[in-house]
Amino acid sequence: MGIRKSDDELLHQVNTGLDSLKEDGTLKKIYRDWGIYNAATAQAFGDRDPVTNDNAVRYFDYLDAIRTERTFRERLTEYWKYLPLLLEGALVTVEISAASMAIAIGLGLFMAVLRVFAPRVVSWLVIGFIEVIRGTPLLIQLFIIFYGLPAIGIRLSPLLAAIIGLGI
Repeated sequence: MGIRKSDDELLHQVNTGLDSLKEDGTLKKIYRDWGIYNAATAQAFGDRDPVTNDNAVRYFDYLDAIRTERTFRERLTEYWKYLPLLLEGALVTVEISAASMAIAIGLGLFMAVLRVFAPRVVSWLVIGFIEVIRGTPLLIQLFIIFYGLPAIGIRLSPLLAAIIGLGI
């Protein structure tokens, strides 16, 4: 359990609660029921009894609950409820791909024309831009677009940031 160092009152309340659970035997019963009573906890309780977890009732109930075998039909029924979410995600993926492809084709054509027909200074600037974009990992570009642009006052929706990032 994590408690801030400055929160002495909460620490005192938690320790008092644990001490009362320890004194009335509830904490030991919880440890035994869940199968986590071991030599270290026995020593902390000052218990000299042999440490066994044979009757870890709740732990064994939990293991039985997660080991239940389901038929194919039961699994299919379980997974069927996630299908609308998966289809929605697939649709968003297609939208992002189509929009970013349109940007990529348009921007690429524009850059190619500038590179070939523009004055040398503009051509060199275009070549430099292309080399920087090609030489930077896509994930870094997406981070810069999504997190860096808002730092200078340009706020984009996550969808628009993804489209622009994948389009360039």
